Amino acid sequence: MNAKKFSDAMSELDTKYIDEALNYKKKAKRPGWIKWGAMAACLCLIVVAIITVPSMLTSQESDGGGGDTIVDGDQNILQEAPTLFAKQSVVDAIEQDITEQDIESWAETVNANFDLEYVIPIYSTVNATKDSLAILETLAFDNQYMIPVMSNGKCIGTATVGQHEHRWVIAVYEPGFDLKAEVDKNKDTATCLIDVVQLNERGFLILADTEEFVAISGFGGADDMSGQELLNRILDNVGTTNNAE
Repeated sequence: MNAKKFSDAMSELDTKYIDEALNYKKKAKRPGWIKWGAMAACLCLIVVAIITVPSMLTSQESDGGGGDTIVDGDQNILQEAPTLFAKQSVVDAIEQDITEQDIESWAETVNANFDLEYVIPIYSTVNATKDSLAILETLAFDNQYMIPVMSNGKCIGTATVGQHEHRWVIAVYEPGFDLKAEVDKNKDTATCLIDVVQLNERGFLILADTEEFVAISGFGGADDMSGQELLNRILDNVGTTNNAE
């Protein structure tokens, strides 16, 4: 084909097709590694969610404020040092969930209310075994708190609160027990309040050079004693002997 015939042939083409040919751009094809990389990233997000979400929920549900626990076999092992007062987050949650009407109903007194400056975690000595060397080693925390119930500026009793279906509720009310006065007597030295379940006693654990137990009168015995003596009584009660003896 000579130049003249080629020119004549080109003149017969519609200019629309020429413009389309000149402006044609091939669609870019994504490299395969981008697709596989995106799939891998999605898989990583799923794995992270599986690992972290349950732990976040567990942390929220067990926000004890008095030393969280983990279960190891038959024992609840404290993960934080025990405290005499609850965390503010726990106090706020209790205030939100338990109404004055709830408190009045339990106390059978109009205008009864909680003294929320005295929300006291309860630690129990359920972990005591023959291998225990100190009261601190025996403690477990079950996310329960004692709170003074007030009326007209006077403590008229003490409520024990716990969680039921993710809400704080009153579980026990003890009329006449002045928790506030007991805490005031010992708050400068006490580490925490403990429930000696084996002896049906309550008191304050004091940690100095050695452990001391300050009993709360009206619950079992009312004798103050060293931590070692209390531990020995606990072990004797459950039919075991301390190895230190």
